[in-house]
Amino acid sequence: MSWLVEVLVHLCLHNLPVTLIGNGGGLVYAPLGPTHQAIEDISIMRSLPNITIISPCDANEMKNLMLDSINLKGPLYVRIARGGEEIITQKFKPKIGKGIDLKKAKDYYFLTTGITSHIALAACKFLKETENINCGVAHFSTIKPLDKIFLNKIIRNSKKIITVEENVKAGGFGSSILEFSSELSSSKNKADIKLMSLKDKFLEKYGTQKELLDYSGLSYKELSKNMKNFI
Repeated sequence: MSWLVEVLVHLCLHNLPVTLIGNGGGLVYAPLGPTHQAIEDISIMRSLPNITIISPCDANEMKNLMLDSINLKGPLYVRIARGGEEIITQKFKPKIGKGIDLKKAKDYYFLTTGITSHIALAACKFLKETENINCGVAHFSTIKPLDKIFLNKIIRNSKKIITVEENVKAGGFGSSILEFSSELSSSKNKADIKLMSLKDKFLEKYGTQKELLDYSGLSYKELSKNMKNFI
């Protein structure tokens, strides 16, 4: 844990403008097994004061966020995925601290970060085609600090929300959504929220990133099934 002490004491405590690149976040290095799976980094970094955490979903978002980080005060942690993902943010101008409504809907939403936005969009398409259920995708490239104005609007105007992350549940992205929801003044007009994440265990399987995501219950069909049952 010496690296964590270095980040905490030398960067966060002094609030220095240093960017940390987390290459291969989540299950990117799935073929190499559990020793190469970064499935708790979001949770660890969220616990550190002063640090900003971002997890882009595609190259366009990564480029925009990096340009936006030039004048950022304090340390920044960037969770990088495999690369080569389909560009889904071309119609937006991603900024640090701002969420994106990738697919608008009225009552049901997936809240995503990183590459889980791609899975959620596929789930929305599947639900519409098979169940005629219209779901939206609200993408949070910035995990810390959350876009509270955008998030408040989603929670207040939705009935059911499922958070999706390529990280363990404890202390992760979904936890941050629940923490924010618990601070809202009234229990009325608030969506029910369910978390989908990696399991709290070291994955004994080897394979591709997609294969291990599917094995962990983070396929678009599992997202669809969970949303249908939730509704």
